[in-house]
Amino acid sequence: MSVATTVDAGMSVVAVKGIRFYQKWISPYKGFRCAHHALHGQGSCSHFGLHAFLEHPFSEAWRLLRARFKECGAAYAVLMSESEKEKRKRRSSGGDGVASMCDDMLTTCFFVEMFEGCSGVESCDIAACSCE
Repeated sequence: MSVATTVDAGMSVVAVKGIRFYQKWISPYKGFRCAHHALHGQGSCSHFGLHAFLEHPFSEAWRLLRARFKECGAAYAVLMSESEKEKRKRRSSGGDGVASMCDDMLTTCFFVEMFEGCSGVESCDIAACSCE
């Protein structure tokens, strides 16, 4: 096994443990859901990220998770633009209504800022961060 493969596997293990910690100890208590999940009814960003890091090499999983965060930011914008009538309809149909942020790792703001060169991220609102 090469050094690069060993480092990649180690980074994936750290990412998986971080996501599991977040899902068990932080997510249940934060008071909001993933905007992508609220809008589309699919798994949360943390669920998506967990599976990405379990099934792909770290760099590919990171690329997939970045793309998902962009989708989540777009979902957040859609949810915020809904009228009160649309919000009530979503809640009554089993949706979460307005989700204020992506259900991401506690350190997503840090990771996005560190790896993607973003700054000024407010409240981990991925929609506010342009990572291109």
